[in-house]
Amino acid sequence: MVQNRIIDAGFKDLVLIPMGADKVFVRSSIGEDTMSIVNSAKEFFKLLFSNWTRWDKKALTYPRGAWVRLYGIPLHAWNVDFFRLCIMDCGSFLRVDSCFADKDRLDFARVLIAMPDLDIVN
Repeated sequence: MVQNRIIDAGFKDLVLIPMGADKVFVRSSIGEDTMSIVNSAKEFFKLLFSNWTRWDKKALTYPRGAWVRLYGIPLHAWNVDFFRLCIMDCGSFLRVDSCFADKDRLDFARVLIAMPDLDIVN
């Protein structure tokens, strides 16, 4: 979806490569300096990405994704903001599963989180 928005905006040479969790590697398919392309349209890219960081081998961590089930959620609290609060200490919120939007199940909610390490979620 994000790749399509970038192409639709005229940046046909930029390629997004998923790196896990909420990170992507952005490169130019024709070898141009990606940062100069991004800087030429900063406002557009701010709409798509919350943070830009130049590649650095030392700074990179690979968070893992994990589905977490939340039980006992009252119906009046059944919303994304509440789910974000529930998992705040475990990792970064990525998304809820499709059953959330359709309200197919109300006995538990499944939330995908990004975790910085391999600890067990409690």
